[in-house]
Amino acid sequence: MLLILSSAKTLVFDDFFIVPETKTVPIFKEDSNFLVNYIKTFSSKDLGQLLGVSESLATLNYQRFQSFDTAQKQAAILAYRGDVFKQLELDKFKDNDYLFAQEHLRIISGLYGILRPLDEISPYRLEMNTRLQTEKADILYKFWTEKVTQQLNNELEKHQTKILLNLASDEYSRIIKSEHFNYPILKVSFKEIRNSQLKTIGIMAKKSRGIMSNWVIKNKIDEPLKLKNYSGLGYHYDESLSNEQELVFIK
Repeated sequence: MLLILSSAKTLVFDDFFIVPETKTVPIFKEDSNFLVNYIKTFSSKDLGQLLGVSESLATLNYQRFQSFDTAQKQAAILAYRGDVFKQLELDKFKDNDYLFAQEHLRIISGLYGILRPLDEISPYRLEMNTRLQTEKADILYKFWTEKVTQQLNNELEKHQTKILLNLASDEYSRIIKSEHFNYPILKVSFKEIRNSQLKTIGIMAKKSRGIMSNWVIKNKIDEPLKLKNYSGLGYHYDESLSNEQELVFIK
């Protein structure tokens, strides 16, 4: 079973956590280098318009891309610090947890396409919905969709449990071409009862995706049926709302 998460905009490059295993090189390094070299041709103002960010963030990311090759690198699982990744209890991770994550967790990224937890990355900002027009595609979705879909197909072929557990946001998970995907995709949703209606609360859903990912890694979960035992943040599995394509947890 492979679990997918979305990359985060918030990154931290420090030595607070150190992975015990050898860091790895991103699978699509040449493709990400192509994107970086293209983005380097943008002025700070043009980059800000492309990313839809403030002048200060545009300047920061302009500098990041210009110094990309020499920038400090960090393992992806340590660098990302968004709401999802904050829930990974890295201070409690042991060697076998990192090894399990390396085999079973994949991170979808606008710049790198797909990342393993121990892949080294440089500081950047490039969301998957960015309308970056290159000679290869007019939007990042088109640039990455076939590559990422095929890579996940190839990896799942080697797994005993051939299921993709989707804990990524819709923005990132739709990069997978379902018509070309050879294995079942199991989406996980977290909903709350508010005013007698079931609703997805954004921040709680993000935290829950991170907590479930941590739970899967720490408990070495590789069977979909065991996911029903998850109970983080007071959520519980609801059989009546779930089906073969989606597991729904409510509270």
